[in-house]
Amino acid sequence: MYHLRFPFGKSISNISARTQTVPPEEISIDELRRWIRSPGTLDEVDLFRIHQSIERHEAHLRSLAHGINQVQMERTSGGGCCGLLRKADHSTLLQEDRERIDASLQLRKSLLAPIRRLPPELLSEIFAHCLPNKRFVTPSPTSAPLFLGQVNALWRNISMSTPKLWSSMEISHELCKPDRLLPLMETWIARAKERPLSLSIKGGILSAETPQARWLASLFRQHTARWQHLRFELPKDVLPIFMSSLSLPMLETFEIYSSGGLTEAWMYDLSNVLCSALRLHHFAWDNDVWQIFPLRLPWSQLTRLMLNTAVSFDQCLTILGESHVLTHVSFQNVSVVGVSSHDPISLPGLISFVISIHEDADNDLAFFLDLLTLSNLREFLLNCHVWPHEAMASFLRRSQCPLESFNLFFPPVTETEIMECLEIVQATLEELTIQDGIEGVITDCILDHLTAAGDNHRILCPNLQVIALYDCILCTSGRYAKMIESRLNPRLHTPTMKVVEIYENEVELEKLKELRKQGLILKIYSISGQPLDLLPEEMARLNELREEGLVLRQAYGTFRGEADD
Repeated sequence: MYHLRFPFGKSISNISARTQTVPPEEISIDELRRWIRSPGTLDEVDLFRIHQSIERHEAHLRSLAHGINQVQMERTSGGGCCGLLRKADHSTLLQEDRERIDASLQLRKSLLAPIRRLPPELLSEIFAHCLPNKRFVTPSPTSAPLFLGQVNALWRNISMSTPKLWSSMEISHELCKPDRLLPLMETWIARAKERPLSLSIKGGILSAETPQARWLASLFRQHTARWQHLRFELPKDVLPIFMSSLSLPMLETFEIYSSGGLTEAWMYDLSNVLCSALRLHHFAWDNDVWQIFPLRLPWSQLTRLMLNTAVSFDQCLTILGESHVLTHVSFQNVSVVGVSSHDPISLPGLISFVISIHEDADNDLAFFLDLLTLSNLREFLLNCHVWPHEAMASFLRRSQCPLESFNLFFPPVTETEIMECLEIVQATLEELTIQDGIEGVITDCILDHLTAAGDNHRILCPNLQVIALYDCILCTSGRYAKMIESRLNPRLHTPTMKVVEIYENEVELEKLKELRKQGLILKIYSISGQPLDLLPEEMARLNELREEGLVLRQAYGTFRGEADD
């Protein structure tokens, strides 16, 4: 009968997989725990013992593997029924012992991992790169910085003493109960030491009647000299508790999402606070109530501006005329009629322009466009219900801008007018969106011009890589898919089509699905505008394209979070 002998003189008959004793020279469990929790404490003797322990474990595994093979060979060579059952039990015990010894081996090998020998300063820098890639960090035990402190004592000490890990925070009603917010914020701010701070408060987490709101506001006001980035999404009765009569010398970005609107008196106080913020360069206001307030901000120092509150073309022109260094601007609710005389405006630094116009103010669009020259514009999004074609074409020709993204929502534009605009910007255009202006504005005619048909064929918009057409296609069956397929040819001397966006009810959808096997990413939306799930391989490819520099703009251009770069 085969009788397996183990290292250390134990036989399988008296070994338990869970109670095996450790020889005196072997590393104890207490030592292992201490070393794992406190990297960097190993001396030369400790390292020698770890290497010896690894060698013994590897020898043990080799012996176990030999024993398992021997038992299996005896099972296949025959024997009595009882013998087979006993060998099966032996084999199971050996397998369990091998798994346990291998786990113990990997634990010892981890003690020699290079990351455990890194100096604290380098670990601290690595930890900073573990933070979520966004401006405001939501505290979570499953992500940095909190997660880093759960690895071992050294990592905990380093993470807690690295201020940059704790200088940003986002709190919301999903995070914790209001009575836990104050100690959470106090801990975060204390660990940030003297670094500038970033704070986002969102959702219906506070009301003016609660003591928690006053406590948090008091803590907020104690550190006014350190706030660098602020975003508030709070009821209108809570905002004044935080922002009245402050000096914010470090403030660079301020975003406010006012539920229920704002009072004119409080808007006046806020304007005073922001006008004294000499570093402020980004302002966003999303107001869910139709209100008209005179806006007073340090326009000349702003580089990014997003207003989703009622404004007139007159206000827009006044703002643009005073905002000489703007790079991104979004007017999302131009709904007030009336425009007065203004001088022409040239903004050579503006690269993104989003404007959404209410029907009441549509008729002032031509006058507005005639005053603008935007020579470096790369993204243009227009949501309107009129199409002053002469003014639009003149604006594009006058600006001679390297437009890369051209997005039109609901304008009553004709195919001929679209063709003329595309001819003006075709050399640089990479992304085109058209939605539901006039049904059937995209026909075989424009698709023929967009189709790649050979080396000598002149193709409209040769650099087009993303196209989104919603409720505007009226072409011969399969003609749209044929155009897309022509631009998937890898032998083209121009960039190939990467992404097509379309509604789920479009008749061309099934033919477009067949192009996925050629590398096309097909983003399908429901009629309500909800994105349907991408295929896993499409999601992976989309991430690759983003890493390579392809930018897929958000349809409504709020650039929330876009300033995180």
